[in-house]
Amino acid sequence: MARFTVNSTIFKKTAEKVLTVINKRLPFPIAVEVAAGKVKMRGMNGDHCLEVTTDCVWNTENGAINIFPDDLETIIKLSGDITVTKTEKKTIKVTAGRKNIILPIADTDILCMPEVEEENKILQFTEGWLYETLSEMSPFASKDKSREIFNSVNFSIRYSQAETADIPRISIRKFPPYSVIGKGENCTLNVMCVPVLKKVLDRKSNSKVVISMDEKHIQIKCKNAVYVIRQMSGTYINTAKLLADVSEWHFKVNARKLREITEYYDTVAMRNKVNNFFSFFKYGNKLYSVFLSGTCVVTDELETQDLSFPDDFCIAFNSLYLAQA
Repeated sequence: MARFTVNSTIFKKTAEKVLTVINKRLPFPIAVEVAAGKVKMRGMNGDHCLEVTTDCVWNTENGAINIFPDDLETIIKLSGDITVTKTEKKTIKVTAGRKNIILPIADTDILCMPEVEEENKILQFTEGWLYETLSEMSPFASKDKSREIFNSVNFSIRYSQAETADIPRISIRKFPPYSVIGKGENCTLNVMCVPVLKKVLDRKSNSKVVISMDEKHIQIKCKNAVYVIRQMSGTYINTAKLLADVSEWHFKVNARKLREITEYYDTVAMRNKVNNFFSFFKYGNKLYSVFLSGTCVVTDELETQDLSFPDDFCIAFNSLYLAQA
């Protein structure tokens, strides 16, 4: 028999995290294990799984319970202190104040997390850095579901950078110092992990997150949760070979001003149904952007710093891509 009591707010936060990995079309039961004064709640589908631990429980009795996802959603609607008990009649009794609910137990084996050995650690970040990186870079991953390897955020161990590639655009963010703690080439996370990890990670926390990897799985371990996702087949593209050599030209420009300009170009392009490409060019000692829309020519002078741009050089960008960035 298993039993524990928990405040409804804690239970709801824990359960809502676990429910993010549940496939509602083919839902696996959610495993709840009580041991050593803690409760571990675990959910999974065929691609990834999540285990969340809380020690904010009391009146515990060791054991395990399988709960149907729909029944778990019923429990999280309760308020006050909740007591969950596995009865001898193979049912689940839930008590909250004067309310009593009897639920069926999912009569299946307790599902276990795939294990990734501790010796396979490869990366470490803070929760805040990983949250920010996944949130900001995942929109630039390929949307082509037929190329699963590109529908992901890649962590290049060789180049110490996170990257997404959706040709013809690539986004890159360098790792903080001392992030690489193991050997390897790439750690590639399918974007299905993003809504799960955004629910689990604290964007303001400096707590450590450790990423481990073996031939079949990638494990992300943080303070009170362990997330495991399957490895994808294929090899991520070498972005270094696709990037132009920018050593001969560079400049610094106000990001807000550039965004205003590119959003305007994109709006005009959509209205006039033309391509939303614009160019940078240098005239005198100043840098300009120029956008052609039918018979209309729009030119903006940019305030720049550290301007190094050849006089006979011109480079074009998609205004939509820059506006999104």
